[in-house]
Amino acid sequence: MKAVHLKFEFNLSEGTSLKSVRISIIDLLQTTTWDEPFTATIRCVLNCLGEGGHKAHYESTFTLRHVQLNAFIILSHVLEAQPSRLRWTCPSVYINGFGIAVDIT
Repeated sequence: MKAVHLKFEFNLSEGTSLKSVRISIIDLLQTTTWDEPFTATIRCVLNCLGEGGHKAHYESTFTLRHVQLNAFIILSHVLEAQPSRLRWTCPSVYINGFGIAVDIT
């Protein structure tokens, strides 16, 4: 089985957290739909200012399957609440630096 490793790296001059990072994932989900089986690991790296102005480094790792599941859940909730959106263009889905779907537009 093919193994794919993706890395999102953020180098910011201001303080933030992996929980606050937003990553648009619809294009990622569409381009990683392959015919052959594979596993995918995503590593999110954040370099920014931490407490007291010191450099901070945060990392998290999660699977693409985790992201797919979170996207499915948030899209399902939207369609349940607004069935008319079924005919709309697919909205943008955003995850945080832990792979959790946190926003949809």
